[in-house]
Amino acid sequence: MNRFRKGKLDMPAFDDYLAQNASTFAKGMDNTPSGKALRDLISASSDSEAYKKAAAVYNLTLKDDVRVNDTYQVNIDWDCQEHGCLSPSDDMKVVHLSIKRLDKQAIMDYRDLMIIKDELVGESHEAIMLFPARSREVDTSNQYHLWIPMLKDNDPVVIPFGWNDGRVVWDESKMGATQRPFKSEP
Repeated sequence: MNRFRKGKLDMPAFDDYLAQNASTFAKGMDNTPSGKALRDLISASSDSEAYKKAAAVYNLTLKDDVRVNDTYQVNIDWDCQEHGCLSPSDDMKVVHLSIKRLDKQAIMDYRDLMIIKDELVGESHEAIMLFPARSREVDTSNQYHLWIPMLKDNDPVVIPFGWNDGRVVWDESKMGATQRPFKSEP
């Protein structure tokens, strides 16, 4: 995997974005678009809740810090609490990494996610991949999310659960466990 570089969002103009996603933003809690919400959205009624939600999502996405390499695109929100995410305390902020493969395929490679976190935020920071209650689930694509709590001055915080025995990393199979060797860096 190559190092990350500053990237650019490939976002359509807002009117095109709205047309492409109208039924999604017009859906209610039962996931069915209401006729009125869809009409309001398509007619660009800036007073409708669906229109306001679509505009908010679009504008927040435009503010993301985008990084890309040969395999992944990562959208970074450096303080997602400002945009409605939860934070453990007022003394902290949470950095949100939204990670997807360029080929849009599914991923679940621990080492890749560690490299992404280390390179973009820092080796001393800890991240969480949250598997929320179904009522808070967001699963719209092959996209993965790391949440990184830190102090407002960007100092790392220790997440108060998990292993606490120092670093243990193997690059070969031992003691009945299967492990692959590390890939050589480009």
